Amino acid sequence: MFKGKLLHVMLAIVLFVGSVFFSVHPNSSYAGEGKKVIVYVERAVAEDFKRGGFDVLEMYETFSLFNVTPTEEEILKVRNIQYTETPDIDKIFYGGFVFTSDGAKNMVYPTEVSKHLSMSDEGLFLLQFTGTVKPEWTLAVQSQGMKSFPIAILSAYLVKTTREKMPSIKSLPFVRTMGQVPGFLKVSQDLQNQALKLQILWLLRQKL
Repeated sequence: MFKGKLLHVMLAIVLFVGSVFFSVHPNSSYAGEGKKVIVYVERAVAEDFKRGGFDVLEMYETFSLFNVTPTEEEILKVRNIQYTETPDIDKIFYGGFVFTSDGAKNMVYPTEVSKHLSMSDEGLFLLQFTGTVKPEWTLAVQSQGMKSFPIAILSAYLVKTTREKMPSIKSLPFVRTMGQVPGFLKVSQDLQNQALKLQILWLLRQKL
């Protein structure tokens, strides 16, 4: 009981000092909209944080994506909760555009792209995982007959598949979002070469 009261006192001090300090010395890494971090807690704990006022963007079984303020980041540190700063983890940079997710695994297209969006039964799709890709994740996707290559070292892949397979792929717990690529965004040779280099780099890291 004493430890619990002490923790509440410490958090109150952090909230007060943090609100004063950061109002005078803003941190540019927050870019006026918070800092995106992967917080390594169970889903139930993340739900408690959300009820407590934290901006929890996405929740998974063993980690969640938070958008924290400077004061909230201090709370994570005081409670000795592990987290990793990932400013662009929820974005896919492709073809000069930025693609995101609506939080329900549906892809949000830039306005310029959505104007030219026409769906076909088979084609190229953007697929983003929930975090740094694990070998078993790619194997699970490839087992459904998909051809893929990475376009970002962390989490985004360009895959060739059909719309019929989208629901089963999106249902995988480690998939953040998936959406079809418009026909005008062709895969350039430079991109294919870059993807090959990333694949080789990833394979070398697995052997280290």
